[in-house]
Amino acid sequence: MAVLQIGAGGVGWVVAHKAAQNNDVLGDITIASRTVAKCDKIIESIKGKNNLKDPSRKLESRAVNADDVEALVALIKEVKPDLVINAGPPWVNITIMEACLQAKVSYLDTSVAVDLCSEGQQVPQAYDWQWEFRDKFKQAGITGILGAGFDPGVVSVFAAYAVKHLFDEIETIDVMDVNAGDHGKKFATNFDPETNMLEIQGDSFYWENGEWKQVGCHSRMFEFDFPLVGKHKVYSMAHDEVRSMQEFIPAKRIEFWMALVTLT
Repeated sequence: MAVLQIGAGGVGWVVAHKAAQNNDVLGDITIASRTVAKCDKIIESIKGKNNLKDPSRKLESRAVNADDVEALVALIKEVKPDLVINAGPPWVNITIMEACLQAKVSYLDTSVAVDLCSEGQQVPQAYDWQWEFRDKFKQAGITGILGAGFDPGVVSVFAAYAVKHLFDEIETIDVMDVNAGDHGKKFATNFDPETNMLEIQGDSFYWENGEWKQVGCHSRMFEFDFPLVGKHKVYSMAHDEVRSMQEFIPAKRIEFWMALVTLT
């Protein structure tokens, strides 16, 4: 098996290390980015931390412009991966999916193509552009897995497991996101800065009683006492998994909440 990872930012750094720790399954790994030096730095870190489980497998870097479908197809054909992991910013999702379709290689990403949603304002139609690939991927014999981060991603698995194994009926799903880590700085976004800043400024949407509700930025808030990290105010925000859960999980209300933590 072989994997091509596109993206060498903060998310890409973590994905690459985790992939290397499981390269006995994933096989050869190629990390590609517009700035190949960033890929090389990740590879250096992986080797320095002895995170390459099977040292006999390849761990290489390549340069690629993720906005260029032809360049992506050429790289995929060169590397010959079984899976392309998109760890880049969400606005490259569509081009990478198109390249995977043309090259007939399976695809995985971590978040929805947010920039297509009304100039950064995420809307309930957020997944529509990527879901248009469903039939095309099926006909090509490849798989596309969207939103395989933590939220969206792991929380969606938790919810689906609860529906299937724990409860007869789901009334509400509240996804609450708080980052209580301390790195000594005044402020840090929870993930990709551009995406995070866009969503905390935009209106929120949530699903309730069979319809979408849209409310103003930071207009819905409550305080929640979390295990381990204590009490935090969380604000209703538009987020990927509200839409995807609504598609697949029959709940009366689904809403996403995020805490904005600053250090004093």
